[in-house]
Amino acid sequence: MSNESDPSESREEKSSKLSLTAGLLVIVAAAFFIGGVIVIFSERTASAWPSVEGQVISSELASEDIERKNAATGRETRVTRWRVDVRYGYEVGGRRLEGTNIRLLDVATPDRVQAERQFALYPAGAKVRVYHEPEDPANAVLEPTSGVTNWAPLGFAGVLLIVAAGMRFSARFQS
Repeated sequence: MSNESDPSESREEKSSKLSLTAGLLVIVAAAFFIGGVIVIFSERTASAWPSVEGQVISSELASEDIERKNAATGRETRVTRWRVDVRYGYEVGGRRLEGTNIRLLDVATPDRVQAERQFALYPAGAKVRVYHEPEDPANAVLEPTSGVTNWAPLGFAGVLLIVAAGMRFSARFQS
């Protein structure tokens, strides 16, 4: 694919393509924004859930190798992603339950050190605080909020909107 402009393409066509691309970026930004707001709202709700004492039944640091192909170079690379698989028991209203979620949105990480730090927090036999949904106590987490990470979709949406605005501004000068 060449970066050179097609000499037969008019300024209006270039402007139209920039405007279309900017519009698509706005749609993608809106999806990231909505997803980010949903996650943040869910975490705020979960942080108000009642909590009970529980105990870690089992804990394991698991890894998964993922093959990825670089679109630009065509080279394949292997990425190892790490996650903590934990099972904990707790009791709500006389009912014995088990959970496996550390957070509402558990994701694997390529950072082994970060995964090992989290793994160290939940050794088998450890006492833990379990936050459970009041209407459905089987829906539970050990960490109702995850901090700054879940603000990333909102930040990414903001960057996309700035890029889209720049493209739209540029398109005006080409028409």
